[in-house]
Amino acid sequence: MTIRPRRGGYQVIVYAGIDPVTGRQRQIARQVKGKREAERLEAKLRAEVADGRHRGTSARTVGELLDVYLAWREDSGKPLSPATLNDYRTIVETKLKPALGKLRLPQLDPVTLDRFYGQLRRRGRNDSASLSTSRVRQVHAVLSGALG
Repeated sequence: MTIRPRRGGYQVIVYAGIDPVTGRQRQIARQVKGKREAERLEAKLRAEVADGRHRGTSARTVGELLDVYLAWREDSGKPLSPATLNDYRTIVETKLKPALGKLRLPQLDPVTLDRFYGQLRRRGRNDSASLSTSRVRQVHAVLSGALG
């Protein structure tokens, strides 16, 4: 977090975390006229980052983040095998998006995830069979990778 004089005013720079897709640091920078205004803006931006309003990606929902993650996994320097990528897509489309896809990223919290994983263990795919522990772990791996 920095306030520095710049071009007849002050520039406020606040660290906003790591972009999960690119792995690069994100910063929020704003320009204001006065020093007091810069101090107030810095406090406001720090609070917004702490509240999760600047999560480090342009994705607004869990579904959008999962789409970005799958595209990145397909095109990255360490691509997945076609079978693994297909399995990830199946997990995203049948498990993650129906349950969590419409949630905004700041709404995804530990309580929501615990409830989701509990439902997977109890119900599974067609409300009659539960998912195995290893399959729940695979679902977690996909979601964790996207959020990482």
